[in-house]
Amino acid sequence: MKTDTAGSEAAKLHPADWMLRSGAVGDVLDGLKDRLARRRRRRRAVRGATALLIAAFAAVFWVVPYVRDTDRIITLPGQRQTLTLADGSRVDLNARTTLATDFRHGRRTVRLERGEAFFVVAQRSGDPFIVETPAGAIRVTGTEFNVRLVGGGPAEVTLMEGAVALGPNGRAPAVPPLVLSPGDRAALAGVTTTVRPLSAAELARTMAWRDGRIVFDGESLAEAVARYAEFHGVNIEITPGAAALRIGGSYPLHELHEFFRALESTHGVRVLVRGERRYHVALGQ
Repeated sequence: MKTDTAGSEAAKLHPADWMLRSGAVGDVLDGLKDRLARRRRRRRAVRGATALLIAAFAAVFWVVPYVRDTDRIITLPGQRQTLTLADGSRVDLNARTTLATDFRHGRRTVRLERGEAFFVVAQRSGDPFIVETPAGAIRVTGTEFNVRLVGGGPAEVTLMEGAVALGPNGRAPAVPPLVLSPGDRAALAGVTTTVRPLSAAELARTMAWRDGRIVFDGESLAEAVARYAEFHGVNIEITPGAAALRIGGSYPLHELHEFFRALESTHGVRVLVRGERRYHVALGQ
């Protein structure tokens, strides 16, 4: 009779030794490796899905409002433009003006980077309208006012109706805001601001650009040609003798050469073309 020696030997082995000899341990380890690999893949998938959800939330919360509720408007030389803003306020932009708007998440903030703008602000309880400029900020709730940036200097703020509070950009609780009354003009320059009331004639001259005209009342010819150069984006040189002359009257803003002809006929000056968009004003000879 034959004896099953393999079976009897297996019966004598410890189970662990038997698993090692039979290769069962390798199978178990391979199974564990597969399970770990599947877990890692699931975790990576969960992390990827979470990252996608975060990105989608960021797009909804930040990107979409940024695209939808912000804008940057630039007017060209000789161009004026009227806009209705997202909150219902209206703004008239003079030539060569840059205005950035931000109405995200309840904000009502615009930044005048250069040029001139007239604002008619829609009143909304509890939500102030803020105009930021390089020289300081203007805070209003509902009013009409004009802002003009004068080169790299102060911002001229002229109030027509309502009230505005002036102060530096950002929060400066130690500096109380300066409040204007209708008819006041402020030269806003951070914490240093000067205010003076304007006459009815001065207010009319300030607002004349909205009708496409410019009005002078005793300004120097140097100031007058600088305003036209600013509006049209041209270079106008003027000699000292001609610069000291005084000018008055109403002129069309868009008609540069008509303005030059008026100067030649009434002030005895000569206007010479010195190149593309370059002019020279001198006393006539």
